[in-house]
Amino acid sequence: MINLYLISQDTNNDYNTYDAAVVAAKNEREAKNMRIGDIDTWTTPDKVKAKLIGITKRKRSGIILSSFNAG
Repeated sequence: MINLYLISQDTNNDYNTYDAAVVAAKNEREAKNMRIGDIDTWTTPDKVKAKLIGITKRKRSGIILSSFNAG
């Protein structure tokens, strides 16, 4: 089993940026280090908030769903 995290950032909150995602990760550190888009549309790991929201039977880490603010 692997954890599910809601990760978010409020550093880049303009148009054409990602603000949040649900990810599968082994731990909080791995979740915060996942890059959603590129550095221009996401942020650095130290500015990412991660909230454990559940577990999954999924075997691999990765992005489940992301939120993009198109402009």
